[in-house]
Amino acid sequence: MKYTCWFLLALTLLFPGGPARAGESLRIATEGAYPPFNDVDTNGNAIGFDVDIAQALCASMDVSCTVHIVKWDGLLPGLTAGEFDVIVASMAKTPEREKVVSFTNYYYRSRSTFAGDPNRKFLQTPEGLAGMALAAQADTVQANYLTTNYGGSSKIVLIKQTKWLLNCSSEDRWTPCSRTV
Repeated sequence: MKYTCWFLLALTLLFPGGPARAGESLRIATEGAYPPFNDVDTNGNAIGFDVDIAQALCASMDVSCTVHIVKWDGLLPGLTAGEFDVIVASMAKTPEREKVVSFTNYYYRSRSTFAGDPNRKFLQTPEGLAGMALAAQADTVQANYLTTNYGGSSKIVLIKQTKWLLNCSSEDRWTPCSRTV
C-alpha cells in the first residue's frame, strides 16, 4: 500500500452535460466526517482541506458550487445516480472504484502509519503485533490493509468515523479512549 489517501475529483462521463462551464453551478459532495480533510462546523457547514480545494477549483473554473455532506457509503452511488456532480473527499483510488468513476491526478499524498503507546515497543509485522487490537476507519484502504495483512494475528477494529481519535491523546502520549465504536 504505497499511497493511501488520494484526492477524488470525479468529473466523469456519468456527469450529464459534460464539465461545468463558466457561470454554471457544480454540486460537490464530501463526507464531512474525516477531519481535517472534511468536517462539519457548529453551523452545519462543510469545512476542511477538501472543501477549501473544492472551492478553489470552483473559483478557478469560474463556476458557483454548493457543497453537500453525504455519508461515505453514499458518495459513489450518489455520484453515479446524478445526485451531485463531483466528489471531493480524500478517497483512495482503487481498481474497484475505477470501474465506477474516473479519478483526477492527486493534489496531495498522505502516508499511513501505526500509532501507539511510545513506551511499548513493537515490530510492525504480523508477529510483532500479534494479539494487539489494530484500528482503522471502516471502508478505507487502511482497513483493507489491516484485515489482509494482520487479520490472522491481531484483532481488527473498524470504526465508522475517525473523529473520536482526535480526542484520544494527552500531552503527546497515547491514552486509551473510553468510547464505544
